[in-house]
Amino acid sequence: MGIARELWPSMEAIDHQYSGVFRKLLVEKLSALQELKKIRNSNIRSSGISKLILNELGVTATIELASERYDAFVHIPQIDSNHTLINEWRKFFTSQSDAILNFNFAKKLKGSVDLQTSKVSGIFSKVHSKIFIGEGFFQKNGKFSADELGAIITHELGHLFTYYEHLSSSLRTNFAMAAVADRWSGLDTKSKKMELLEAVEDLTDIDFDGIEDLANTRKPGTVNAIIVGAKVHGNRSQLGTDYHDENSYEFLADQFASRHGFSISLASALDKIYKMHYHPASFSATGFFLLEVVKVVTTALTVIGGSPVLLLLFLAAVPIRDEYDPPKARIKRIKGDLIDRLKKKKIPIELTKEYLEQLETLNTIEETLNDYDGLFEYMAKYVLPWRRKQFKAIEFQKDLEALVGNALFASAKKIEVMGDR
Repeated sequence: MGIARELWPSMEAIDHQYSGVFRKLLVEKLSALQELKKIRNSNIRSSGISKLILNELGVTATIELASERYDAFVHIPQIDSNHTLINEWRKFFTSQSDAILNFNFAKKLKGSVDLQTSKVSGIFSKVHSKIFIGEGFFQKNGKFSADELGAIITHELGHLFTYYEHLSSSLRTNFAMAAVADRWSGLDTKSKKMELLEAVEDLTDIDFDGIEDLANTRKPGTVNAIIVGAKVHGNRSQLGTDYHDENSYEFLADQFASRHGFSISLASALDKIYKMHYHPASFSATGFFLLEVVKVVTTALTVIGGSPVLLLLFLAAVPIRDEYDPPKARIKRIKGDLIDRLKKKKIPIELTKEYLEQLETLNTIEETLNDYDGLFEYMAKYVLPWRRKQFKAIEFQKDLEALVGNALFASAKKIEVMGDR
């Protein structure tokens, strides 16, 4: 489940979709495709899946077969200055030159990303994307169920949704800055400048510190520099590190699938993929130890060469984070999101029981995985001072997440359900 690595800012997650309509309809169509002896792109096109995705999520996407049998990835659309999306926003902006002063400006834009309904609209629905899924996932009586395939596809759709959310935020910021550059010098009173700044805050979700002082500046470039600085600061973790936020892009895609009801099937699909690709997390302690011995001996002979300087350089190059969370931690975050699902809304007792059973299944999957630290990974985290600081920040952020999605709440909910019998 891949995408080209970028540094993505932390975006907000969609709300839990309790109805489960999208999941039900998608799995029905995938079940029919898995009944075919041989899957072809024409079968996928005629299945109505693209229409379903458009109707339920507002996303225009087609699914095609990947070249690798068990591969899954999305091609994020390339947006340049001549793209339809940019042109339409530009036309709207130039035709609404006074709208920047309207506090409801954001609602008038021709395209929105609705986190509550998990749906995009307007010009975002005109952007076409392709999702590639390996033939092996469609195999009749194969390794993956229709529900697991649905989870994988919805994960990729989650990448698109996060992309549109990020794109929406970027465009709003760009056009706010254009308004400042175009109109600032022509505003002859402090009150008018403050009105413009307040509209920019409303449009970009930026909170200016000392807005009255900022209104006294004469140069629009100063205001725009502050806007850029505020966005950059907001895109960094509050703990001062981007490392944990880099893989939040993958986590948001997992969360998108989970909040559409695919928690169990996503976790089980990931577990199968880890084992298929011999991920170290699926190894026994003995197997991982032997792997580490080979790695250490090979590295000692070919890289380090006995030099302490080379060793430090090597450790500095060892990543302390990846595009994805470690497998066990990834399942744990899915589990935490399911616990959050129990918290968000007063739900029927039968649905609560179903979620508690899913948590038990997730616990079972989690127990089969081990997030080992190899020798070099361990040394990279604790030997170099700046790495220790980064790693501690990451671990602290994970601890905060664990407090939000804690197992104690699930246990209390389980006792509550038992008392209602």
